[in-house]
Amino acid sequence: MSLSGSPDSMSLLRAAIAKIEASEGLALQKAGRKLPSGGGLPLEMALDGLHEIVPARAGDHAAACGFALALARVLSKAGPAPIFWIVEDFCIHENGMPYGPGLMQMGIDLENLVLIRTSQARDALFAMEEALKAGVGVVIGQIWAMQRFYDLTASRRLALAARAGGFAAIMIYPAAQKPTANEPFGGMASAAVTRVEIASASSVPIAGLGRLAIPGAAQWNLRVMKARASPGIYGERPKRLRFDAQKAVFIQDFTQNVVQNALSVDPSALSRHRPRDAVDAAGAHAKSA
Repeated sequence: MSLSGSPDSMSLLRAAIAKIEASEGLALQKAGRKLPSGGGLPLEMALDGLHEIVPARAGDHAAACGFALALARVLSKAGPAPIFWIVEDFCIHENGMPYGPGLMQMGIDLENLVLIRTSQARDALFAMEEALKAGVGVVIGQIWAMQRFYDLTASRRLALAARAGGFAAIMIYPAAQKPTANEPFGGMASAAVTRVEIASASSVPIAGLGRLAIPGAAQWNLRVMKARASPGIYGERPKRLRFDAQKAVFIQDFTQNVVQNALSVDPSALSRHRPRDAVDAAGAHAKSA
């Protein structure tokens, strides 16, 4: 079959990819490698697969990182296994370093968290692959030049390494380079088992002291962009998820009225007001990497 790039040809190609991914997803389900979360997430996530997390918009990058950490803790709970956070330096300059008290509030044991910084995107991908092959724990990755270095080949290598090592890999997209959410498969081909879009959501206060409220458990609005094990759920409404840090499980909150898509809910806090030169520097780095 020859593909000319026409809309009909692209539709046939997408349908073929969906059929392949659905069959592979069923194989994952039969193998029993499911997320041990008690059904809180609206999809099955393989314990030894590649998962992608996409911020809904620029201000949601911190929320995406928090969700990645919570997911890593859930996936590593059976071990328990350490969590490896492998990040390109420029992502740290743009988005900051992991914060100790916040990690502890998420239930992350700081002695089980290994932070690896690399100067180049290629080095970060190499470190992720080697850590996964070694089977030492769940691996979270952040690189800035996604469009140049993270392609179908790179994602396939990570997926195979995760399957060989028996632990999951989690890739966080930079908010400025997010895939297109309105196209099937998120607008980008990769070997990931799942791709979800994360938007921040206000936590429910657990106590009050006058006008001051103590924040409760972390919450996110999650929308499925890609799910091999459950291909039929693409395009569903976003789900409001709460993380129980003590039990390390996700709980779906059915009381929240989340409609349309994750962008329809105003985030609790956005870091919109960055200097213009910081935004320009980020774009320049992505082009020159």
